[in-house]
Parts: sequence; C-alpha cells; structure tokens
Amino acid sequence: EDGYDVGMLIIVKDEEDLQRYLDHPIHRKAKTEVLLPLVEKIVVYDFKSP
Repeated sequence: EDGYDVGMLIIVKDEEDLQRYLDHPIHRKAKTEVLLPLVEKIVVYDFKSP
C-alpha cells in the first residue's frame, strides 16, 4: 500500500509562529520520541493563504 494513515493540519498566524512551533521543545520531543519511531516516511506541505 502506498498511502498514508494520518494527516495533520497546523494553522499558524505567520512564518514566525510556524518557526516557533517547529522549534518548540515539546514539538521536537514528540517528533523524535513518538512520531518518528512509528512512521516510515513523512510528507510535509506548507501553504500560505492570502
């Protein structure tokens, strides 16, 4: 199977907030300790709205 099982939508005010989210210690810990051990691949799409 070549699909995905989970999708996430994160809405932030601006690029600064996005960077704060990505750099936040809780996010980094959850990514390395919870998410990465469970997945084979990750696809990320960033979209800007007007």
